[in-house]
Amino acid sequence: MSVMGQKRTHTVQQAMSAKDQKRTSVADATSTCCFGRLRRGDLHLTHRQHRAAALFTNLFRMMRAWQSKYRGRRHRRPWQAELYPGARVGLVQAGNLGDVVHTLPMAGAIKAACPSATIVFIGRRYTESLVRASRYVDEFFDAELAKRDADAVAAQKLDILLNPYRWKEIARIATRAGVPVRIGNFRRRNVLFLGCNRFVFYGRARTGLNEGALNMRDLRALGLRLEPSNAEMAALAGLSRLEPLAAEHRALFAPGHFHLLLQTKTDGHGREWPLEHFFTLVRLLAAERVQVILSGTAAEGDIVRSACPALLAEPNVTDAFGRFTLPQLLAFIAAADGIVSASTGPVHLAAVLGIHALGIFPGRDSLNGKRWFPLGPKGEALQALEFCRRNAKCDLSLGGPCPCTISITPQMVYERVMAWYNDRKRLAVQLPSAELATVE
Repeated sequence: MSVMGQKRTHTVQQAMSAKDQKRTSVADATSTCCFGRLRRGDLHLTHRQHRAAALFTNLFRMMRAWQSKYRGRRHRRPWQAELYPGARVGLVQAGNLGDVVHTLPMAGAIKAACPSATIVFIGRRYTESLVRASRYVDEFFDAELAKRDADAVAAQKLDILLNPYRWKEIARIATRAGVPVRIGNFRRRNVLFLGCNRFVFYGRARTGLNEGALNMRDLRALGLRLEPSNAEMAALAGLSRLEPLAAEHRALFAPGHFHLLLQTKTDGHGREWPLEHFFTLVRLLAAERVQVILSGTAAEGDIVRSACPALLAEPNVTDAFGRFTLPQLLAFIAAADGIVSASTGPVHLAAVLGIHALGIFPGRDSLNGKRWFPLGPKGEALQALEFCRRNAKCDLSLGGPCPCTISITPQMVYERVMAWYNDRKRLAVQLPSAELATVE
């Protein structure tokens, strides 16, 4: 090559290098400016802009890693993760008993898809007995500890974290603990700022689905698209590890009667049915062979005794307030025939344990019978057709009756209980004499 040709080539290379440098500097300035109103070349980012940049970088790396791993596949879904054998799956539900009941079917669905997976349920300490009663849950971890101790969460060596109710503190701690797969709903606010790196996308309002079915949608991030019925979800909850019913509790049942539990209070967790309606229902059932057992905490018993002493004075009523621990309550509910209650834990426990369960619900969308329908083959719901007007008690606070629950009459509930009672009588007639004593 001539000297002139070498000089020309060198000049072209220098021009290309300068062009590349300019393109790089423009890209850097653009990437800096896309997170706020910054002048070109200004590198002083706010704390929020640094967080946004880190989040987008995390998403970009996740997608690149997924593409490199599954480059041969035709349909790539970088927002999903794979449920592989031996995975340790954390299932978060730090709510009350009813919330836990509607979350436990997720454990059964994961075990059905991957039997070797380990389910670590992260919940409140008082729900531990309920969680351990499920044959699909392997370990329990205290949610209060998970909210503040990243080292304790890291010691669990979780591979996947499912957080359908978006418990923020646990989500942030899981990110600090280095849980590899953290699933969140992209429709919920601040899901990126909670450190989620796998996503589902669905809304809860106006779907017409209950909480159990909505929670199942989080499993789509693991490639599981399930739409089980209420009876199937009760089976997936797997509440089979119950302790035997104690003799002192078995003695509370009157022989030869239909044993109906009434949960009169909700401890402020839901809309309540008035005590006057419960009293009228008890009077309607007095002519039948129906034993009414009032259940609840000792504090709830004190409220009922002071507010409606005539209810406990009825001859067909048995006072069982404050007599059970949670494992004992599970065994006692399983041995009863039916329960009537507002939307609170015992009605959901009864339905998933397979006995007749009637829940009384307000009409508000987030609280109604569709949203919180008791899961189970014998679960039922009564709700008002019209909900309370805006700014009424139904909106302002939980606990106590409201106009939409007052509109459900004792006669409506009485008809449902009598339908259960008549079905039991027909079953008793059809059974041989050797099995009749068990039914009664």
